[in-house]
Amino acid sequence: AIGIRLNIFAIIVVVRFIFGKSEEMSLSTNATMIGTHIS
Repeated sequence: AIGIRLNIFAIIVVVRFIFGKSEEMSLSTNATMIGTHIS
């Protein structure tokens, strides 16, 4: 379980780094990922 959490955290960090140039894109990406995990 810990390994999975670390992998998810790493993915989020990479996504934020890639889309970090635009705050709007970053927020949209985070909202989409959160919604996907909840669904």
